[in-house]
Amino acid sequence: MSRSQKRVYKYISFAFTCLNGIAGILGIYYAIIGDIFWPLKMIIIGAGFDFLDGYFAKRSQQYSLYGAYMDSIADAITYVCVPSFFLIFSEQNSPSDPQWMDGFILLVSLFYMICGSYRLIRFVRNSPKTYFEGLPTSIAALVVGSLIVLIMTTPSELSFLFNNRIIIVLIIIAISLLMITHLKYPSHISYSSFFKFLRGIGYLIIGSFFILSNFWTVLCVFSFFCIYIIFGPVYMNKICLHLNFELNES
Repeated sequence: MSRSQKRVYKYISFAFTCLNGIAGILGIYYAIIGDIFWPLKMIIIGAGFDFLDGYFAKRSQQYSLYGAYMDSIADAITYVCVPSFFLIFSEQNSPSDPQWMDGFILLVSLFYMICGSYRLIRFVRNSPKTYFEGLPTSIAALVVGSLIVLIMTTPSELSFLFNNRIIIVLIIIAISLLMITHLKYPSHISYSSFFKFLRGIGYLIIGSFFILSNFWTVLCVFSFFCIYIIFGPVYMNKICLHLNFELNES
């Protein structure tokens, strides 16, 4: 690959980084004005730009610390700030909740922001791996964002599922803590054909949410990524045990 081609890929990567940040800013805007679905949609769109940014950055075969920090800033806007603002302003639009809940939700949002920011800083400082160390901020944002949408769109006959604010807060705190753990999670680099199949299902679920934005499609998004959160470390542990077994056999 020529030097000019590498430079083109580098500029394309930077453009997608900027688009990721713009998607995050729009997500914050939609959260502030009280939109129900578009903050989550902008998180997903930002994740798509983030994926393309990484793809073209690898094609450029050039590593830039400046580019890595720019990518982390864009990720912080989309994956950290948008869910936090979404949570804060969704609570303000719920007059039925007690007044003390507003301050509690604000503290939980700040905690999420701190954990997400730490996770992104650690990602930049550590050398690239074939897996994620700690829950990726993108997955955390999708789960938190979809959880907030579920709270606001739950049908009355199913209100018992997402009506307990304490349980919701505990889920968000748990997700925040998972981001700063050292648990191994599968990356977009597929380890098996089964993982590729699951990734394809994830794309179909996200596509269905964009076409039919309602409680049920958001519930599918939430459930799918909760399965990733629960079984991702189990899958990676199985892979590591298998690799260690092969090394010992050799």
